[in-house]
Amino acid sequence: MSGGEGRIEAIWVKRAKRGVMDAVAMAELVPGEGVQGSADRRGKRQVTLLEREAWHAMMTELSADVPPSARRANVMLSGIRLAETRGRILRLGEARIRIAGETKP
Repeated sequence: MSGGEGRIEAIWVKRAKRGVMDAVAMAELVPGEGVQGSADRRGKRQVTLLEREAWHAMMTELSADVPPSARRANVMLSGIRLAETRGRILRLGEARIRIAGETKP
């Protein structure tokens, strides 16, 4: 994805199906599988993304204070808009991922 300098704000790995999301400093993305060590590997959504600004806006609108890990995404990004990016390529460090699913706040 060109045109923006986004930043990885947080990374989470799910240790068990329906389990808690563990914050990690870095993660390995395995082609065709997803986040190494995550319980959701090989599913339809191999890596899930969360836009920090969208999360913050939603929390403000709802007057809520829920941690972003509750969204159960793998990566929280800032400085990049994910809306209407289906089919585009996003570079996360050394990895490249194709955004295939719908974006949700």
